[in-house]
Amino acid sequence: MNRERIVRLALRSYPRDVRASKGSEMVGTLLDSSARSDAALARELVDLVRRGLSARATSTARVGARRLIADGLCCGGILLIAELLYVRLGVYPGGQLAVGAAGTVELGLLAAGLVLALVGYDRAGATCALSCFAVLTGVRWSVVARPGSILLPDLVILIVCFAPMLITPRRRRPDLRRLAWLVVIAALGAVAALGAAFFDAQRGGLGALYLPPVLVALPFALALLPTDPRLAIACSLVAAFVGLVGIAQTLQNGLSTVGIPVIVLVLIAAPIVICIASARTRSLRRRDPA
Repeated sequence: MNRERIVRLALRSYPRDVRASKGSEMVGTLLDSSARSDAALARELVDLVRRGLSARATSTARVGARRLIADGLCCGGILLIAELLYVRLGVYPGGQLAVGAAGTVELGLLAAGLVLALVGYDRAGATCALSCFAVLTGVRWSVVARPGSILLPDLVILIVCFAPMLITPRRRRPDLRRLAWLVVIAALGAVAALGAAFFDAQRGGLGALYLPPVLVALPFALALLPTDPRLAIACSLVAAFVGLVGIAQTLQNGLSTVGIPVIVLVLIAAPIVICIASARTRSLRRRDPA
């Protein structure tokens, strides 16, 4: 790989608009200043990436803390839909609660909601997800026939994740090319399904089955956290959903309370991530000369 290609690769740390307007100039300047040695090139590349990540974080912060958090909540709704699909497509051993016509409708609504949300129709995707919850709730009532079958996490996520998708959806134009994310989601789901073999729903609770996809997405969320906290917000919300499911299972089925401290830590992760993202966004906006 030649020097110019390496520099252009490092330049991708900058936002797209900066690369389009100043990319060629920056590449030429860096190559000229580091022509004397490879060590100088390495130092310049490190500085270029550092400045690029800072510029990307500042560009992300320009939307404002409220919009950034709302986008993170919408991403959390999409991630939750993908989680539910992962569980319903064979991983969840209690799938007998959603069989026949109800199960087909449920899967269809989840798949439609995921596709619509990825393309850019957040309101339509959230509507499909809410309809899926309505179907699932009806099945629980008819099969289990007790108020406890309607889990608290369902109601919490309806408000926290899907309400922002309906009220304040992300500001972006619909684009069918985003459906390529389905390939990534399917690959992550396959990896997560392998991890599900280590979680026993009878001993670890239903919430444990939701952990593998969150754990797979977590490294990406942490990597993006310095420049874009939206995926981290989404992961923390789904992790909170896992914690709420675990608590509900503990209260209803008398499961072991050994994992309660872990569940509590998972629950407080979402507000902590949101507060940190909000404070950092406001700080970056105050320092932004634009």
